Amino acid sequence: MDLSEQRAPVQEQLVASRRPERLALRVPRSRLDFTLFHSEHLAMLTRFVMRMGASPHEAAEAAHAAFVEAFPKWSQITTPRAWLRTVATRAYLRQTGLRDQLILQL
Repeated sequence: MDLSEQRAPVQEQLVASRRPERLALRVPRSRLDFTLFHSEHLAMLTRFVMRMGASPHEAAEAAHAAFVEAFPKWSQITTPRAWLRTVATRAYLRQTGLRDQLILQL
């Protein structure tokens, strides 16, 4: 048995682990589903908030706040992307409102 025959099963296993079919095995609205959704969509949500004018730090904070609020309600949220965008937008607007109030007080 040469080296290429030994590597083939490992390569097939790596390719199989990247297949999208594994996403279909999720239990809807479970903790695992939340964790996977979080890892797949956090960067996208952060960029969405940045397109509204947020700094990277502000956007990351708003996105995090949205996911924190989503976690206890995860089983009831029917459209998670839209829900998270709405909540992150509101969190960012609250941040900017507070920031503007602090600047005016100085």
